[in-house]
Amino acid sequence: MEWSSERGFREVHLHTDSQLMAEQLNGNYRVRSDRIKPLFEKVKRALEGSRWTITHHGRDNPWIMLCDSMVNDVLDGAQDPR
Repeated sequence: MEWSSERGFREVHLHTDSQLMAEQLNGNYRVRSDRIKPLFEKVKRALEGSRWTITHHGRDNPWIMLCDSMVNDVLDGAQDPR
């Protein structure tokens, strides 16, 4: 979100495997977790002034599986070797 906001994108299409996050961003569910609230507010600020949509995909979606694999590769490489 920060990357697209910093570059002036005015139309953003979000894709997620988190139905909860999609419902929260759409305003259908409240954000109850004190740990998540600051992140939620940060995303909402980044979306201000943009037209945006968010689409929930199941974990079996090929693109979600690819993204999940890429994130895991990065996280595995960031592990402390100690």
